[in-house]
Amino acid sequence: MEEKEAIKLWKELGVELAKMSFSCGGDSMNDTEWTLEDEDGNNIDSSDLIGYLDSAVYSNVSFYEASDGHYMGEFGTVEVELVEDTEHIDDTYFSFHKYAQSEWEEAINSETELELTEDEANYIKEFVSNINGGEGELALFNYKVDFIKTDEMEALEGSITKKIDDFTFEFKPEEYEDLRDFYTYESDCEFNGNSLVINMTNFDFVVTDSDD
Repeated sequence: MEEKEAIKLWKELGVELAKMSFSCGGDSMNDTEWTLEDEDGNNIDSSDLIGYLDSAVYSNVSFYEASDGHYMGEFGTVEVELVEDTEHIDDTYFSFHKYAQSEWEEAINSETELELTEDEANYIKEFVSNINGGEGELALFNYKVDFIKTDEMEALEGSITKKIDDFTFEFKPEEYEDLRDFYTYESDCEFNGNSLVINMTNFDFVVTDSDD
């Protein structure tokens, strides 16, 4: 269908406004849905007109579906109106306006401290160079020397592991909007007294207005 035919059909049907709801992200357009409304807000059915608009919208509106691990996608509506020049019919055209919000995943980095017993702190200081982990993972200890781990050391490391896992699971940054469950952490085994310094990375789900 050509634009002139679509304009003619729009007028014949008495369409006042067309709306397309959409969401996109993950490198693809997701579901879209069109509605046609008359001046009183009543729905009008026309697969032909919707078919034309569904094709034309991509030539008139930019959608940002490419995700990059930080930007996730966008969602919103496109509104279509007929801009009519009663004196010059060739100057009549469809006007497309996008109203959308973008979804982002923001990393929040926090330096935190976990209080340990003196024995636990001394064990780390003597044998461990780095500890890291995250959501759904047990703390991973990277050792700085070779040694034979005794049952007492095994129990001590188990106690430290539980404290770290409980602490990081419960930790929340000072400011966030919609915190995701996923997080990671790392410690270079630096201490303030017996407090182990842990660098947390949490991920926040943020929604902002799209640029266009």
